[in-house]
Amino acid sequence: SCDWSSDVCSSDLGGQKGNLEQKATKGTKGDDVEDPAADPLARLDRIAELIRAEVPKRAAALRKKLDAFVAPREKAAVKKWSRFYLEQRERVLARCQGIKRSEIVRSEADDLLAQVFPRSAEDPALVARLSPLWAEHLADGVKFFATAHAIAVSPSLSIGEDPRLQQALAARTIQGLKANATTEEDLRAILSKSFGEGLSTAEMGDRIAEYYAANCIGDDSARAATAAMTQTTGIVNDDMMLAARDAGGLKKFWIHGNPKEPRESHLAAAKQYDETGAIGLDDKFVVDGEEMDAPGDSAASPANVCNCTCAVGFTKA
Repeated sequence: SCDWSSDVCSSDLGGQKGNLEQKATKGTKGDDVEDPAADPLARLDRIAELIRAEVPKRAAALRKKLDAFVAPREKAAVKKWSRFYLEQRERVLARCQGIKRSEIVRSEADDLLAQVFPRSAEDPALVARLSPLWAEHLADGVKFFATAHAIAVSPSLSIGEDPRLQQALAARTIQGLKANATTEEDLRAILSKSFGEGLSTAEMGDRIAEYYAANCIGDDSARAATAAMTQTTGIVNDDMMLAARDAGGLKKFWIHGNPKEPRESHLAAAKQYDETGAIGLDDKFVVDGEEMDAPGDSAASPANVCNCTCAVGFTKA
């Protein structure tokens, strides 16, 4: 069932036709102005004008609700990511200290990397630390959609036991592991330079420690903040897409996140795919030449999702 009287998701502009018609009939300059209702075409133009004026207001209302929902979860995610990087640094340094000088002489940089940053150990460690939080946020997001949009969803989605949620979690896990791939490349560069300079294991460890301290650890660290924002926003959009497909009878549109440094392609998407240009739930947004199911799509390129705060909105089909 769907109650489209919700102040957030009454994104059905057609449902307000009566109110807009009354406004159009009254005109804009008072009773002494010729009634635009006398001219049917002028009246229709006025209704279209009022609809266009309503679109950004609705997007802003939904944006405000989403921001309030996402903010504490993003903050929690930053702490989790920072904690993970702190633990990872200690593991990496311990492995580095276990390498003998003679082994460094005989090794290549890639061999050293495999010893200090084994993905077979670091990937499971990341999943163990972050996956419970992602699962929690997925379940929370479905509940948010159901409450804010006044739409009933399947009970299995509400309690987080639906296979669709597990599929979404698996996709987010794959995306999250890209953080380890980035760290691996950064460490490869550090070790390659250190190896070429003939540094000791202790000196290599100092450089690695400096790297983590400067980039990864702390609530204000760039890596933790980027991972938290990218994942949390994307998960919320995953939730809403799952719930919308479960509810049926909806179309989707793109809501820009209004960050300090916006992507021009995302501004264009919000304009092309606003509420009046909504598309089917199974259709794709084409953003900068890339097809996306929703903002923050886990299958999209990092260029389109990293630090993205855009959201998906819905209107009646």
